Amino acid sequence: MLTGTCHCGEVTWTLDHIPNATTSCNCSLCRRYGTLWVHGFYGHEINTVGKTSIYRRKVEGRDDFHFCSTCKCLTHYVAGTANEDGRHLSAVNLRLADPEAISDITIDHFDGFESCKVVQRNQRKISDIWF
Repeated sequence: MLTGTCHCGEVTWTLDHIPNATTSCNCSLCRRYGTLWVHGFYGHEINTVGKTSIYRRKVEGRDDFHFCSTCKCLTHYVAGTANEDGRHLSAVNLRLADPEAISDITIDHFDGFESCKVVQRNQRKISDIWF
């Protein structure tokens, strides 16, 4: 299990496994947020506790981005529409986890700005950019 918390500690998330990889995206939101995402399904692999504020893009918005209501750290997002089996795709911001717990996780680069494809896999680990 992996956990993350916002700066003030009011919002926490849990992921039921240690991921092999995380996603760095360059879309108009993710590049501004500077997130590293790990995906799963909300209420299944991903659970959160604490009061959040939500942001959804006005144009083409389909995901709800959750921020701590106190310190404003971006904690996770949840798809606004469920998939065929009724689950909502979600992702947690891996940058909120303890650095030692995630240092060996590799980074996949996703081009959300133009092609919506993974453009580079497993070239660097989190420890390469944080330590």
